[in-house]
Amino acid sequence: MSTAGASSALGSSSAYKARQYTHLQSQLAQLQANLSDMEELLRMTATQAENIKILGGLQGGLFMGATKVFEESEITKVTVVTIYTSLRLRSRRWCCSQGLNIVFLRSVYNAYIIGIASKKRDATSLTSSNYHLCFLLVANRFLPSHDTIRLHAHQAEVMDDQLLLSLASWPDSDPRAASLSSLIPRIQNERGPFKNVSEEGLKEEIAAAEKQKQDQKDSDVVDDDSRGASRDDDDQANGTDEQQPNPRETLGLKRQELIKLVEQAQFEAMYALDFVSLLLSNVRPAQADASMSRHLKDNVPSGTLGAESIRQKDQGGSQKHDYGTISKGWRSEALAQSAGSLLAAASRLAQESEREEMYWEDVLDVKREGWAICRVQRDSQSLGVRFGFSEAGADEKYRGLGVLRKGSDGAITMQDLGHGNANRSAVRVRISRHGKITGVSKPFADDSQTSGITSMIRTSRNYAYEHELFLEIAREARALANLGFRNTDEAITFELGPGASVVIDMAEVQRYLRWCLEHSIINHIQTSSSEWGQVAMSNEMTQRGELSQYKRLRVEVEADYLAIRWTVGSGQDEKYKWEGEDGSKPLDLLLKSI
Repeated sequence: MSTAGASSALGSSSAYKARQYTHLQSQLAQLQANLSDMEELLRMTATQAENIKILGGLQGGLFMGATKVFEESEITKVTVVTIYTSLRLRSRRWCCSQGLNIVFLRSVYNAYIIGIASKKRDATSLTSSNYHLCFLLVANRFLPSHDTIRLHAHQAEVMDDQLLLSLASWPDSDPRAASLSSLIPRIQNERGPFKNVSEEGLKEEIAAAEKQKQDQKDSDVVDDDSRGASRDDDDQANGTDEQQPNPRETLGLKRQELIKLVEQAQFEAMYALDFVSLLLSNVRPAQADASMSRHLKDNVPSGTLGAESIRQKDQGGSQKHDYGTISKGWRSEALAQSAGSLLAAASRLAQESEREEMYWEDVLDVKREGWAICRVQRDSQSLGVRFGFSEAGADEKYRGLGVLRKGSDGAITMQDLGHGNANRSAVRVRISRHGKITGVSKPFADDSQTSGITSMIRTSRNYAYEHELFLEIAREARALANLGFRNTDEAITFELGPGASVVIDMAEVQRYLRWCLEHSIINHIQTSSSEWGQVAMSNEMTQRGELSQYKRLRVEVEADYLAIRWTVGSGQDEKYKWEGEDGSKPLDLLLKSI
């Protein structure tokens, strides 16, 4: 059973290999046939190239021979037509396929014009001997022996396959080829940047080209004399000495060159089609969109290109001068505006660089002081500084963060995210005895108004500490409520003894400092003079009822006295002067003691 299976598998493998071998042989035969076709095509191409060269030489020789004959003859345009309607070649079809009739007739017509312009003779008919001399000269000079021109002048009127005469003028040169937009890229591609081109080098090149042209003319004269005698010898030597090129390599090179030319032609055709389609989309969008490429549809809106015919008006000399003056004026104005814009941009950049330099110098100062610089999550474009405490809670950590802002003058400022820059409060401890404030804690100095980013950071840190301290005191007071602590939203109070209590609250620092100053002045004056008792009592009333009918006191220092103003209810201001009378302290000593 196993032996039969192995034999069947071996037979199927042999059959598969045989089919593969047959298939490879057929492909090899096809490749050989294609190679033969390509070699034949290559030979035909070489033959056509040689024929084109022969035609070029025939044109030049015809021009030379016809000019030589015309210098000795008198002809008219009718004679030229008569000559070339009787011209026949042995291979008529091949000659017409190469455009030989147009080339011949243009050459003879040009020769006729030159002969008429130089000789200025009367027009008569061309003799038969000169007619034969013209074309035999061309045949003997430029054509091989097997392509001899046969002239049949006597059959000119009876043959119906006559050559057509084209007397159309040569096309004018493209004006765009001589424009600056075309010349400048060509010069750059040929010679590189303009800085490498000098006047001396151009003069040397022109002189060398003229010398080479003169040498070429001299060598052409010598070659023309010896070309007829050595043509047969050269043909035999070329046939024996030249080595035949490798047909495969030549075929590959020709194939690559042909592919490149076809691709270039395809690209140019696609570009032209896109241009025409875009131009047509302004008139017929549906038809134009059908022929547009995908790249053009994706990048250029349809209907954005239009065209219209205009008639160029003749401009006089004065109008051209006016146009030139206007264009110069617009150009100078545009240059002046550009210069002004550049100067303004330069000054603005200088100011921006100075502000940036000042800002980053302040940031480095903050870093040198030991503060932590970080990024702000809510404002990714700004830097922040942490001045809080690592042991604080999540809310307090956020309160201990400030944003470093750049001012209009470049100086750095800090925005306190937790407490803000206004209405800052600190912990205040007061001792009350029988309803009177007898002691107040000393507030810390608020230097937030001073210059310097480090002082601002330290002040913000102090306020953050004060806020966290009050929260901790309030938390502990709630836990000790059974011991007599009273906790409200604004203050914490506990009793020290009969008629004495301690009040802890948060007070605005600026009002706190002002109240302490006024209170210290009044207390000092009260101890110095008994007449100030009423003033002191009014001050106490003001502090106890500042939210009802009394307003705060104002201390005024004049030239020779010290005055305190206060308002009771809605009445007028009351004032008490301290002038240092009755043996009391003078004003300067009072201020020093305060």
